[in-house]
Amino acid sequence: MLLDEIAAKLQSAGVGTTASTANWFVAKGFLPSSPDKCIALFETGGFPNDAHEAALIDRPTFQVRVRSNDYGYSTGRAKIGAARTALEVGNTTLSGRRYIHIVAQSEPVSLGVDENNRPSVVLNFTALRSRT
Repeated sequence: MLLDEIAAKLQSAGVGTTASTANWFVAKGFLPSSPDKCIALFETGGFPNDAHEAALIDRPTFQVRVRSNDYGYSTGRAKIGAARTALEVGNTTLSGRRYIHIVAQSEPVSLGVDENNRPSVVLNFTALRSRT
């Protein structure tokens, strides 16, 4: 599954962790209220599949949302930069699935701060993934 593959990549690159109480916990499909420093992954649909050399190519899209500690915009901005570096790959295998590439759709975007003054920054990605 897409979010499992992306989470595993972030964790193996040292960008996030699996421990739900640790800083930079990687959550899939939700943004937990704690810890303050968190990375949340969301599926955002995608584009129609492409036929390519007799194999079907999926074109999923996803969002990485980084929330930092109170007033920690620079910390969050640096973390989403690290996530981008880890995720923008070409011709690689993630959790047994071949990815032709993963690319960011734009520069990171600030979502402002939440009720606890924790800033969030998001970045949307497009992937090309083979089913074979």
